[in-house]
Amino acid sequence: MKRSLARLAVVAVLAGLSGTALGHAYVHMTHMPAGWFHDVEMRVPHGCGPDPTTEVRVKIPDGVLRVTVAHDPDWQAETIMRELDPPIEMGEGYEIKQTVDEIVWTGSELPTRRFGRFMFRALLPEEPGRILWFKTIQRCGEDKELRWDKEKTDDSQPMGVFLRVVPDSSPFVVLTEPERPQYDF
Repeated sequence: MKRSLARLAVVAVLAGLSGTALGHAYVHMTHMPAGWFHDVEMRVPHGCGPDPTTEVRVKIPDGVLRVTVAHDPDWQAETIMRELDPPIEMGEGYEIKQTVDEIVWTGSELPTRRFGRFMFRALLPEEPGRILWFKTIQRCGEDKELRWDKEKTDDSQPMGVFLRVVPDSSPFVVLTEPERPQYDF
């Protein structure tokens, strides 16, 4: 009987912790093929306490290129660019001299008990095993913000543990080895 109660207590604590991990901004898919164009959907699950979200800002990791923001009639999206030094040669004389550094969505409100989707398409780096951290700032009104910007730096700690113990962890994508070319024609 005591063992059953102890197990139930452990399960309750772990369930509570996993709920905390799911209470922050995240990417809809945590694993994506390296080197592919991919639609990335950031999800923001709530406002800041009782206040609605009025701005979402996402930092694009180094190596992520050719970012295009999806059209959303409710939000205005601004892209803040950064120069690439040196430019990246894409073949056939085409080179990329700058890329999107941040995307900022404003001009609408996300009610506190609703989740929002903020989407963009990007060319992911050809680095299987790399973790891309999409640091996100969620602003609510003039003076409140939630920062989802902590990266896992300790390789001895499994990702699941990190997500449970770091309540302000950054949204991320793990790049996987592609099983086939994205466009096999």
